[in-house]
Amino acid sequence: MNEATAEATVVAGYEGRPQSRDALALARLLGSGWNASVLALWVPESDEPYSSTEPARRRVRINTGRALRASAGELMAGGPEWDFSIQPASAPARGLHDVAAEQGASAIVVGSSHLGPLGRVLVGSTAARLLIDAPCPVAVAPRGWADAARPGPARVGVGLDGCPDCEVALSEARALADGLGTSLVTLTVADPKDAADELAEASQDLDLLVVGCRTCSGVVGHPLRSVARRLIRTSASALVVVPQSVGRERAGPSFRNSPHPIG
Repeated sequence: MNEATAEATVVAGYEGRPQSRDALALARLLGSGWNASVLALWVPESDEPYSSTEPARRRVRINTGRALRASAGELMAGGPEWDFSIQPASAPARGLHDVAAEQGASAIVVGSSHLGPLGRVLVGSTAARLLIDAPCPVAVAPRGWADAARPGPARVGVGLDGCPDCEVALSEARALADGLGTSLVTLTVADPKDAADELAEASQDLDLLVVGCRTCSGVVGHPLRSVARRLIRTSASALVVVPQSVGRERAGPSFRNSPHPIG
């Protein structure tokens, strides 16, 4: 196993289920693109037996952690530097959020809801909670991402609909595409009312779609503006949602200087 030494870190929720395998596989790709290490993070609930100091139960936690580290190692073989850690918390979203904030993470990666269709993104409760006050971009892997064949360089696109939060998304997408050695497909939308539908359709020809979002802290159930909120249910590719709060100082030149319309 490689020890994580890079300054930038991509945090992936990992507890061994298929959805978390998808998340870790996507984190591996993002880590390669952003020149970041990957932290596979298991978040057992703080009131579960795993957090107990009783010797027998503590051994269960240790053995479970070892098994997860080993399976994560298989997924990360040949990829960027990585590590495995355990962070008990009251909920997976809380543990992922706290570790990402502490590490200054480049992204948090989670898998899609197990109820979603194969090859599609369907946000579950963990991702929905993260997006309310995420300290960094949140990426959601479609079901089956870990086992899907993706020949050739990753196809990366960024959705631009004229909103200020797209500036930050464009900067992050450019860095990702550059790191992966692939061109960036910029998808501009003339009518913002049609943005979600047009971007969802375009995502069928992409491996990764990067979009911006404006968070609305405290409004439960409505953490994003409508475009991003709809895309997390309709995107056919992996989705990277970049909150405007990530920092406008990281944004590159305005996307208005180099538009490429959908179609």
